[in-house]
Amino acid sequence: MIAFVFSGGGSRGALQVGALRALLERGIVPDLVVGTSVGGINAVALAADPSLANINRMETLWRQTRRTDIYPGSRVQIAWRVATGKGSLYPNEGLKRHLYRHITSTAESFADLKLPCYIVATNLDTGAMRVLGERPIDSVLDALMATTALPPLHPPYPLDDGEYVDGGTTALLPIEVAIEHGAREVYALHIIDGPTPPVGRRTMLHIGGKAIGALVQRQWQDSVARVEKGRVRLHHIRLTPPEPCPMWDYSKTDLLLQAGYDQAVAFLGAMQPAPVPWHARARQRAAALLRTPRPAASDTKLSERMR
Repeated sequence: MIAFVFSGGGSRGALQVGALRALLERGIVPDLVVGTSVGGINAVALAADPSLANINRMETLWRQTRRTDIYPGSRVQIAWRVATGKGSLYPNEGLKRHLYRHITSTAESFADLKLPCYIVATNLDTGAMRVLGERPIDSVLDALMATTALPPLHPPYPLDDGEYVDGGTTALLPIEVAIEHGAREVYALHIIDGPTPPVGRRTMLHIGGKAIGALVQRQWQDSVARVEKGRVRLHHIRLTPPEPCPMWDYSKTDLLLQAGYDQAVAFLGAMQPAPVPWHARARQRAAALLRTPRPAASDTKLSERMR
């Protein structure tokens, strides 16, 4: 069973869509998908229709998305939210409208998706990870709102048992969730920051992003190490922006789509073929023996007389 696993990464999620085109062009299609944060959005979009035609639609949506769709408001409005004790720099109503209009309007529950899909979110009070989508009746929109509620950008999102924040805080690259649901081969579309130039003034967003990055890096490294020691075949596709791109910058989508495609093509071109299991090798040898022609009895007697 093949799984695609999508990491978080904000606006750089366009890298994953470019990589998806490379995978589907080569006939690599998942049996299930798992995502966190923006990777959850891409996972749901793919699970609704795992086809190249849908990749075209996903690319169009990414090109049409603007920062104000996700992070609305001026600096004055942000300052007002901070001064009045709001739980985030931005409200999440715009994001909810955007997701409903373009992602979940035709898929209210996970039962409406064509592929099994699992979305990771984090309980704000307990820090426990929750996997949404295990119940077919789970709301897709609620799952996406919970998994993308990255503090301090967006407020926590309420579900039936508490408030939830971005799934990347507990599982930036939720490979093990895919394995727990039956995956034996995993393509992990992992967005990783490239080298960033030094900044003269560290803003709140910059500090927050660096701190969160430091917290989750060791977590995903440990997860990858555990999986690589097991029997699951892991294809860890690292996707890096070709130039600095903050997670709230939606002006470089075309560049990211192409970079994701090129990096996935390069990875797949260098990928080692899967080892053939012993029982498959035995069947191949047996088939080869059965195909080998045996000399006829008359031919054998003639050969003996000639000797």
